[in-house]
Amino acid sequence: MLVTKSEVDDVIVENGAVKGVRAGGEELRANVVIACDGVLSFVAEKAGLRKDLQPRHYAVGIKEVIELDRTTIENRFNLEGGEGAARLFMGDVTAGMFGGGFLYTNRESISLGLVISIEDLSENPGEITAPELLDRFKQRPEIAGLVRGGETAYDTGVYIVWP
Repeated sequence: MLVTKSEVDDVIVENGAVKGVRAGGEELRANVVIACDGVLSFVAEKAGLRKDLQPRHYAVGIKEVIELDRTTIENRFNLEGGEGAARLFMGDVTAGMFGGGFLYTNRESISLGLVISIEDLSENPGEITAPELLDRFKQRPEIAGLVRGGETAYDTGVYIVWP
């Protein structure tokens, strides 16, 4: 039996082994429990498979994919058929917080993003958010010319809120 779209409230541990979960007030027993709740897995923590999280050990990653035609990308990055480019950025792109920026080419798009320390973001609440930093990064002179005329295909990101 596969149970999906259910929030796990707790794990059932007997004799040091996980024997099921509690969800919605019910006990669901199983020979195998697979935690599919992401990198910050509550299930893994409750089962004793992961230590308590420390913000200094984690970062937020956010990326925007900007569509451009292949010829434009090759011209702007001085590439020849089939080549790609990657660039890394540090310093002001993260407003002094630990982390950095990245840009890499795909065949018909550019991926632009940031990785920022969760600890640093949480120490400066309300000052600036990761999406705001990405918008600033995109407007920097060394970036704006490379993404000019592109259409945002999609944004991806991981947002972690600490209590």
